Amino acid sequence: MKKNDFYDDLLTTVATEMEVDSLLVYELVRHQWQTAHRAFADPEINSVEISGFGTFKLRDRKLRNLLNYLYREKVNYSNKYYLEKDPKKKKTLKRHVDFLDKEVSFLENKIKHLDA
Repeated sequence: MKKNDFYDDLLTTVATEMEVDSLLVYELVRHQWQTAHRAFADPEINSVEISGFGTFKLRDRKLRNLLNYLYREKVNYSNKYYLEKDPKKKKTLKRHVDFLDKEVSFLENKIKHLDA
């Protein structure tokens, strides 16, 4: 079973048991996750509690491991970028490097606030 199939089945089951439209359940769940995502975007927020789902926390070690992985990926894509001759591929690689720069910056800021 694919992840999306499981997700769809779960939403359908909840909607059926609550006797509400599955689109409403989907919108509510999506809203909850978007709200949590926006909250985590704030560098000073490291945990979010969603009623009925529990508390979600950013763990220092996980963030540092992810940051190390992103550093390696950034070096990898940067090297590919400088070696690439095809302008289209080079443009795509540049977007990857730029995205990784933003992610690295975000995580560095998060870790800085965890350490404070």
